[in-house]
Amino acid sequence: MRKLLVLAAIVMCVALVTGPAFSAGTVRLVINATEVRPDVPPQNISGRVLVPIRVISENLGFDVVWHQEIQTVTVNHKGEAFPIPQVTPGSVHLVIDGVEVHPDVPPQNVGGRIMVPIRVVSQAFDLEVNWHQDAQMVTVGPLGPVIEVHFIDVGQADCILVKLPNGENILVDGGNDADADTVLAYLAAEKVTSLDYVVATHPHDDHLGGLAEVIEALPVGVVILPRQASESDAYVHLLATIQAERLHLEYADRVWKLVQDGAVAVDVLGPTKATYSDPNDCSVVLRVSNGSMDFLLTGDAGAEAENDVLSTGFPVDAEVLKVGYHGNGASTTAQFLAEVDPDYAVISVGEGNAYGLPAARTLAALSAAGVTVYRTDLDGTIVATATENSVWFDTEKGSGGIEDTDGTGDSSQTTVYVTETGTKYHRAGCSYLSHSSISIALAEAKAAGYTPCSKCHPPR
Repeated sequence: MRKLLVLAAIVMCVALVTGPAFSAGTVRLVINATEVRPDVPPQNISGRVLVPIRVISENLGFDVVWHQEIQTVTVNHKGEAFPIPQVTPGSVHLVIDGVEVHPDVPPQNVGGRIMVPIRVVSQAFDLEVNWHQDAQMVTVGPLGPVIEVHFIDVGQADCILVKLPNGENILVDGGNDADADTVLAYLAAEKVTSLDYVVATHPHDDHLGGLAEVIEALPVGVVILPRQASESDAYVHLLATIQAERLHLEYADRVWKLVQDGAVAVDVLGPTKATYSDPNDCSVVLRVSNGSMDFLLTGDAGAEAENDVLSTGFPVDAEVLKVGYHGNGASTTAQFLAEVDPDYAVISVGEGNAYGLPAARTLAALSAAGVTVYRTDLDGTIVATATENSVWFDTEKGSGGIEDTDGTGDSSQTTVYVTETGTKYHRAGCSYLSHSSISIALAEAKAAGYTPCSKCHPPR
């Protein structure tokens, strides 16, 4: 699968943040919608985010020169030349378009790279700079078309809101009947006043129970259901409401393109047949794409349905996998996981649920594949934001991609990993563990002074 694009931008560097103070540690950097990973990553120093100046400058087309004899970095607009003002020896200086800049945190030499606070760049070159707290990420410049996928916490149920850059909104499932008010309140908070598509993945109450009330409350374009029916009160009520509201109903029993708008696409990949012996397998499977970033939303599809989707030959690789069936061991087979090859997984599951979900087998498989896992029982509502080249996550509880195999959320029981020489703790599968990996309880790691890795987002 296409892993997140790595631009090897080496050498000296720029930036400034005069906003809130941040906790110590490194952060991710996105420039013009593409994630950049310099050899020395951005740093939180004295409450300001500092980044390598040449990484910013070269990716944005500025001229950068390091003057060793006077310990000065000059940054000029492309092709422009300015005299260097006289500087005081003894410290690192930053000169932009001939004017020395004095940020509250001065430029610093970190690992042989000159780092400066990021908002210097935004002020000097009129660039938009934003800080994303949960993702520990700085974005610089325009992001381009952005997709948001909201995994709404509705307990032991499913509800997903997809917001497309053209303004269209897709609601995939609506939780149980009792979750309708929660879903409507969330949509109102997101300023969603209409739904272009409503998808009930399959005829189980924990997926479609709240949808009748939602489609009564908001204008809806198209409702999509699998052909497999049910005699449950929730299913019968939903069909009656669709008819009463005179809504357009489409049945999903084939592969078809639901949306195509430039680099943005939504494809229906399953179910591939009208009925299954297990109603979970008739789940509508959607692939949501923005350029090279893809989400695969699988409802409660089990092994048979996963195999059927693979047999279509349609691409299923995705950076983000919505794990099927709340993490039940009947889903996410080895072959399916290998074909999807996700970087991230989201499990919609209720805290302390009676089913013991997510299953240990599923969590172990995801961990072995090096997948960062988000869970609604531990993270609350999870929002994934994807440009055409990058994706990041914000969580209601701010835990940032927890792997907690026993499901307790107890830091004394949660296992993380450290290296022989590093100062960070990691989740299983992090690339920084390639040379050494030592398991340790999260509480012990924190007590020993280890801080969370900014790449794999372990529990906090």
